Amino acid sequence: MRQGKVIVAILLSVLMTVSLCACGAVQSTAEPTPTAELATQEVVTTESAEKIEEEAAFYMDYENKYDSSKPIYVIGHLSPDTDTVCSAIAYANLLNQLGYEAIPAITGEPNAETSYVLEMYGIGTPELLTEAGDKQFVLVDHSEYTQSLPGMENTTVLGILDHHGVGDIGTADPILYVGMPVGCTSTIIYKMYKDNGVNISKDMAGIMMSAILSDTKGLRSSTTTDYDTEAVEALSSIAGVEDTMAYTVEMMNAANVLDSMTTEEIVKYDYKEYTAGSTTFSVAVVQSADGDQLSKIAQDIDQYMEENFDSLGVQQCYVMLTNQITMETELLCYGDGALETAQKAFNTEESNIILPDTASRKKQVVPPLTEVLEANGI
Repeated sequence: MRQGKVIVAILLSVLMTVSLCACGAVQSTAEPTPTAELATQEVVTTESAEKIEEEAAFYMDYENKYDSSKPIYVIGHLSPDTDTVCSAIAYANLLNQLGYEAIPAITGEPNAETSYVLEMYGIGTPELLTEAGDKQFVLVDHSEYTQSLPGMENTTVLGILDHHGVGDIGTADPILYVGMPVGCTSTIIYKMYKDNGVNISKDMAGIMMSAILSDTKGLRSSTTTDYDTEAVEALSSIAGVEDTMAYTVEMMNAANVLDSMTTEEIVKYDYKEYTAGSTTFSVAVVQSADGDQLSKIAQDIDQYMEENFDSLGVQQCYVMLTNQITMETELLCYGDGALETAQKAFNTEESNIILPDTASRKKQVVPPLTEVLEANGI
């Protein structure tokens, strides 16, 4: 029986690998799946229920360290945003539907946008964890220790679901790893619901749709793929949202609490750290639909960095001030060599770096900075 499970798991892995390779081409030559078909909620028949039970038998339980006597905690990255929180909730729900005890968790208090989404769909705030301890985890929306809970390197990681580059979280045992070049982790989780034949409830559809719209700036970001668009069309139908752009604006307005925040809170609101070559650097994202508000924040951040840069614990820090209407980003640079790195990365000699049509930290800002830092050893 054990051998049969392993064989099935291997076959599943091969099929998923083929599927992921196909995901590399954003513009598919195949006919798109009709929206009505994607939006249809499948009824779990006796036959499909037996299929789910059979799949659940080897979904986690193969040659890894899964402990069926303990719950699986599903958790996203530090400084949680809407995608990382909603993905944790939606994937924990999927695991529960597959017969596992799974608990969604967060690494910090939800931001204003995320709180708006959870309240909109009647979902409580997940359990707050401050350290990994001796729990077992599935990680969503990240794969780097610097972006995860303290102590994650000493605990059990059973799986990673992510739409970023492959990070440094490694395991000696085989794990579930699903990485796709899409705009949002919730797009991956939506696909996993469909692949496993599990119903998507209105509340789960609502939070996954919200996450995708948040991460892709209403499907306008350069990270947006056909998979994200199709997922939003299907999920919005289930959630009963007719105008997704209007809903995106509602989320943006709910998220804009910048006037009530200190400058330190603004800098650390959406903040991630990275390592390239011998340099540690961070990229903070500040978004607003109000250009005047962003100008005032830029001045405040300049003063804050002059007095508090060393407290960040990185060698360089970059702050993206992104106008949500024009999709233009002003990149603020702090630390030894930061401005020179950014000038090389974005091919400019200007000290005031303006990046048109730029809103993605993951795809448009971190990669060029990393390339320069690794090549020049700055």
